[in-house]
Amino acid sequence: MTLIQALVLGLVQGLTEFLPVSSSGHLVLARELLGAQTHGIVFEVMVHFATMVAIIVVFRRRLWWILSRLGSREDEGRSARRLILYIIIGTIPAGMAGLFLDDLVERAFQSTLLVSLALAATGGILWLTRFAPGGRGSVRADRSVGENRSSAAERSVGVYGAWAIGCAQALALLPGISRAGWTIAAGLLLGVDAEEAVEFSFLLALPAIAGATAKELLSAQGEGLGLFNPVAVSAGMPVAFLSGWLALLFLVRIVRRGKLARFAFYCWAVALLGFVVAVR
Repeated sequence: MTLIQALVLGLVQGLTEFLPVSSSGHLVLARELLGAQTHGIVFEVMVHFATMVAIIVVFRRRLWWILSRLGSREDEGRSARRLILYIIIGTIPAGMAGLFLDDLVERAFQSTLLVSLALAATGGILWLTRFAPGGRGSVRADRSVGENRSSAAERSVGVYGAWAIGCAQALALLPGISRAGWTIAAGLLLGVDAEEAVEFSFLLALPAIAGATAKELLSAQGEGLGLFNPVAVSAGMPVAFLSGWLALLFLVRIVRRGKLARFAFYCWAVALLGFVVAVR
């Protein structure tokens, strides 16, 4: 992988990780079009880690609110602990899928046709948010992202919602299934408030991305560090962080305005391009 290819793929990862269009699917298609070669999904995991840092930066106030109240006996403390419980519940499906379906997921990254089908499905689930109460936007536009407030997400998600959103996240192990798109859409379709659906989606992303990064790093260490391309990773990670940070702020604004369904057309267009690439 050349330096330019790494920069382009890092930009693609950062922009598409938080926009509901599947970062992994775009990376597969971009790699196909650029002719870039990577070993498995090591590069993808490292730039995923960079976008995890972007989540921490954007939601730093919320994360601090949760951590600072875990030991409190007041209502806020109970809310924070309940939210942590919901995050744990929501993480279980993806954790189980990652452990038992690893080979299937790895093979899926090699199939442009499968990626295209998954992107088409992502467009479908995004389109359905047009009919969800939360999908029409109901949040004050002047609220800052990740601001310190009482845990509305804890009240609106619930145990069932956490599990359902977690199952949507598990599907996103497949390239072409947007993690952000499917988890936010699942929340909206379950009646979760628009901004709380976004917040829970990305709080849920933190353990998922951290776990995937640790798993792949351990795997790469066992096979040999020579499999890493340090130049590509060093170039791709900062680009992924900066573009991801901007994309996340943009996504929050889009969901607030009830415009998430518009991304369906983009997903369908990219899926069509993928079909063309697959059969060429």
